[in-house]
Amino acid sequence: MPVLFTTIPVSLDNIQEHLENPFDQIGEDDITINAERFVERLALQ
Repeated sequence: MPVLFTTIPVSLDNIQEHLENPFDQIGEDDITINAERFVERLALQ
């Protein structure tokens, strides 16, 4: 039982850390911005 009560909060804390910063490039749900492509699209408009 103590192992269960330790594992669940640690797991939730790890999930929260991965979701806090979407620009850190750690994890599969991160946001990547290609600056050169963004500038090219701005120049076309």
